Amino acid sequence: MHKLPCAALAAVFTVHAPAVAMSQTAEPAAAAPAPRPMSDFLVNRPHVPNWTIWGLPNGPELRNDPGVTGGQALRVVVPGQVDPWAIGGVMPANAEIRTGDVVLLAVWLRAVPAEGAGEASARISLLKLEQKDVPDGTIAGASDVEVGARWQMVYASGVATKDYAADQTVIAVLLAARPQTIDVGPALLFNLGPGFDTARLPRNLPRSSAAP
Repeated sequence: MHKLPCAALAAVFTVHAPAVAMSQTAEPAAAAPAPRPMSDFLVNRPHVPNWTIWGLPNGPELRNDPGVTGGQALRVVVPGQVDPWAIGGVMPANAEIRTGDVVLLAVWLRAVPAEGAGEASARISLLKLEQKDVPDGTIAGASDVEVGARWQMVYASGVATKDYAADQTVIAVLLAARPQTIDVGPALLFNLGPGFDTARLPRNLPRSSAAP
C-alpha cells in the first residue's frame, strides 16, 4: 500500500522482532529473528500531495525533485512574519495508536538557497503528531530545529499515554519562524509498538550542528 522506501531510516536503526522465550525442554537453539524493514511499521500515507499548507495567499508550489524520497516537494516561501503559526502544514495521519505505543515521525525538509547562493538554513518552530482539535493533544513533538540546504529528516518521537482512533491523529509543522524558503517533502509516521527502546530512536542535530 505504501510506495515510499524507508532506506534512510533503515540506515539509522534496525527493528528486531521480540525474542521468543526458551523452552525448558532441550531443543535446538532457534535462529535469531530477522530484522524487520522499517516499511513494516509505516502507518500513514506520507505522500506530499496529502499536505495542506495554510497561510499562503496563492498556496505552495508543487515541484518534482529527484533528491527526496517520493520525488515531490512543496515549496513554501515565508515572507516577513512575527507569528510562527502564520504559515504551516497539516497532514492527516489516519493512524490508530494505543497506550504505550512508541511513535516516530520523520519529515523530509530542506532550506532553499537564495538565487546564486549555495548555502541556506531554515528554522522549524514546531513539528508534531497530535490529537486534532485538542489544545494540548501532542503525542510526539520537536521544536526549534534548523535544517540546511540538503534534504534531511526532522524527527519527533513519543510514547502514547492513551488510545487514539485513526481519525483523531494529524501531523503538523510550523514554518514561519522567520523569512525563509522551505521545501517540504513526505511525512512518514511509524508505530513501533509498546516496549521499543526509545534510546535507539534517531534524534535531530543541535541547531549549531545542523548540516548546511
